[in-house]
Amino acid sequence: MHIKTKLPIAPYISGTTVGNPQFSPDGKYVAYLRSSDNGKDLVIYNRDQGSGRDLLSYHKISTGTAYGGEEFCWSKDSQSIVFSSSGSLFEIEIGGSEPREIVSLDKSFHPQIDDIGLYFVIEHKTRMSLATSSMNSDGYGWPTQILTNYSFIYDPARHPDGTIIAHAWDFPHMSWDGSKLVRIDSDGSITELTDGSDWIAQPRYSPDYKHLAFLNEESGWINLWVADASGENRRMLVAESHEHSYSTWVTGMRNYAWLSNERIVFTRNTDGTIELVVSDLSGTTTVLDLPGGVYEKLHSDGAGWITFQYSSYRDPYRIQMIRIGDDNQILDNKTIEQSGVIIDSFAEDFIAPDVYHFPTRDGNEAHALVYSDPSFDSQDRPLLISVHGGPTGMSTNKFNFQPQYFAKQGWIVALINYRGSIGYGRDYRNILRGRWGDYDVWDCLDLKADMVKNQGVNASKVAIMGGSAGGYTTLYALAKYPGEFAAGVNLFGVADLFLLAEETHYLESHYLDMIIGKLPEDAKNYYTRSPINFADNITDPLLTLQGEDDPVVPKNQSELIHESAKGVKEMKIYPNEGHGFRLLKTLEDMYPRIDRFLQKHVVYRVVE
Repeated sequence: MHIKTKLPIAPYISGTTVGNPQFSPDGKYVAYLRSSDNGKDLVIYNRDQGSGRDLLSYHKISTGTAYGGEEFCWSKDSQSIVFSSSGSLFEIEIGGSEPREIVSLDKSFHPQIDDIGLYFVIEHKTRMSLATSSMNSDGYGWPTQILTNYSFIYDPARHPDGTIIAHAWDFPHMSWDGSKLVRIDSDGSITELTDGSDWIAQPRYSPDYKHLAFLNEESGWINLWVADASGENRRMLVAESHEHSYSTWVTGMRNYAWLSNERIVFTRNTDGTIELVVSDLSGTTTVLDLPGGVYEKLHSDGAGWITFQYSSYRDPYRIQMIRIGDDNQILDNKTIEQSGVIIDSFAEDFIAPDVYHFPTRDGNEAHALVYSDPSFDSQDRPLLISVHGGPTGMSTNKFNFQPQYFAKQGWIVALINYRGSIGYGRDYRNILRGRWGDYDVWDCLDLKADMVKNQGVNASKVAIMGGSAGGYTTLYALAKYPGEFAAGVNLFGVADLFLLAEETHYLESHYLDMIIGKLPEDAKNYYTRSPINFADNITDPLLTLQGEDDPVVPKNQSELIHESAKGVKEMKIYPNEGHGFRLLKTLEDMYPRIDRFLQKHVVYRVVE
């Protein structure tokens, strides 16, 4: 008989996490971030010496915004780095010095430096702007703001002639609802290169500035496009029914990199596994022979090397470099640093997720990644449906401790990519417009039914759990379909849509306009889709976990639903936590707390 194993938490969660690597302009170094409970450190790796060193001793590196974004860049001479700290910009020399503040404007981030000088983005209360600062004998001059009427302006790329091309959009849209490729000429005039009907993202010049690449969803899939340097004569470079990017929540995403003036390496998403593909300017592609997993934050030295962060179901994030030959074969492959998560004998038995497709009640298909330990009996198994956030998010094949922890105790864990998720094309994602609380919940119910029928799941032992938007789906499922789930775990989820519309942060302040409706005319939808208004129906056991300092879903959402739910309920508020939990002491409390709750109310069905 198989004995359940509880994975130890600290070896997999504690230590450091590394990410966001960038080559220096001269190619001698790679800078990247190393994060821990103490904050973020900036690390410099010397390629010739094969060693790295800390540049900052856990200085507070952050954008000052709710979600973050690009935090640092190299100087043109490769001798210093500019970084954002709580929204101000600082510069530090890599030879060793104390950082000095160079821009004190609030929420300044995504710095970039070229031959003209420094430029960056600023988040204001009701819009975003760009700013530029030229070099002088004393360093950087006083920044000049470039004001636009756009609610958001992301990922600016500057040509040597002073022209800036950026990705912009306006409320009430999120970027994937409709965004524009815009050109800002040196005289400040703005030309909209696209009409805003499609998703545009990540404009970036080739090393010789003759071509512009960007991501576009005109085909119904987020594919790679190219244009001339002015942004004109746009054409799809690689047309396929795969996504080449992820939802644009933050600035500085890098889902492709110019390998040379004629070749681009980009990411391709297939059911949550993200591979690397090289394309020339004719659109001929080669898939790189690399292990399966998730590849992100691509950056090139312009000489055949790229660096990136990589993760898989059993590998926490690590910084890697590979050299790609002219024939698109991998000539060198080097790991710079592995996240400080101890991989011991337990990891040898980590479970690779299976891609799972299931029918929906209206005759369509939805998807999940399923973790199931084959050493357990195949019948009478408990099922834990885990719902991602967003809701325009996606569960992918990267290191995720949560499903491993519960699968090792006998659960079948299904990370559902319900309709509304990114990764399966525009039609799949947009079906959730105006219907949040419908398709996401229905797909959870249909996944349960399918796995009861085909996978040996015990229908009375099914739990649902989710964070943020996934917490909303969890609460709404319990409120509208009592008895369908034996218990629910709500991680900082939305309970009251009216409150969320009033209190959430700038980026998502109009998100509900697209997935629920506009106020005041759609107030009825806000009422009928708010779990708090049906809390009397929440009679199934509910565990609520919340961060004290969450700026996205404030803690009053969790407090309200905990007070109003009628069944067995527990709640824990974690101090010094925001939107998502990161501190080791939090996670060492969270996992056993969820485990005890689910064992009691689902596996053993104790009724109080």
